[in-house]
Amino acid sequence: MENIQIYPAKVRVVPNVKLVKNISKLSAEGYQDMLGGGTGGIIEKRNHKKFGDVITSYKIVNAEGFTDDSPLTEFDAAVLSACLSEQKAGNDDTTSAIILRALTGKVGEGRHRLRTNQNNAILHSVTKLMQTIITVDLSAVNKALGYNDGTPQKLTAPILPCEFVTTEVNGQPVNDVIHFYRESPIMTIAEQRNQILRYDTDLLDVPNQNNTPLVITLKNYCMRRVAEIKAHKMTPTLTFADIFKKCRISPSASRDAKCNARTVVEKFFNHLQTKGAVKSFEFVKRGNQIYAVKFTF
Repeated sequence: MENIQIYPAKVRVVPNVKLVKNISKLSAEGYQDMLGGGTGGIIEKRNHKKFGDVITSYKIVNAEGFTDDSPLTEFDAAVLSACLSEQKAGNDDTTSAIILRALTGKVGEGRHRLRTNQNNAILHSVTKLMQTIITVDLSAVNKALGYNDGTPQKLTAPILPCEFVTTEVNGQPVNDVIHFYRESPIMTIAEQRNQILRYDTDLLDVPNQNNTPLVITLKNYCMRRVAEIKAHKMTPTLTFADIFKKCRISPSASRDAKCNARTVVEKFFNHLQTKGAVKSFEFVKRGNQIYAVKFTF
């Protein structure tokens, strides 16, 4: 049995492309429509003076024999980003334990317990990503905006091209090792467009936090948005309506559920302030309701 060495990535690499954002927010009905043969369209640039609206079109199908028709989520997007970060760090293999470190920011030395719910969520997500085949037609956007030297381009591949193997990792036998066998089409697109965000993974390591899948989703989504806002000098405000929608917290969720989610966000921004990633932050109210989190760099 081959023994491989894995040194977890300390820098998070996030493909900041509209394609990922579009796919991960599809409703159950919209996603099932895609699986049934529908085509998705993403407006890359509006009112181009020569080409009008420039659109990337894409299709999604399940791999043969894979029947899960639940939509991809922000948790899946975070797992994808964690895996791509490992690849960019030179690792052809990873494990659910290492992905958990990436999702929670615990990339330093020492053992970190992988709980059953965390392991199941990560393995389910990786399986979903490797069994979801995406076809992306980039020809129109390449011609209009000059990506890939303007050359017509159509990509078809699993969102995360990988397989599960059993091997030794750092001297220990491990089942369900995730082996990457080629680059993700998502990363191909992000690199061609230079649409990549990077941040230190330990910014996700909030002290004394129970890293449930929902908590992981909330702070990974918020961290991506903070990095995006900083990189592109956008308005430094996140509304809770957006956070809840993207993290799939239903409008009909209980008051306690929403309050707990806001507490997670507050603890996360306190942590970012302590680490110097944001200078300050405050919750903004509309009437008696907490509307948004506003921050400065």
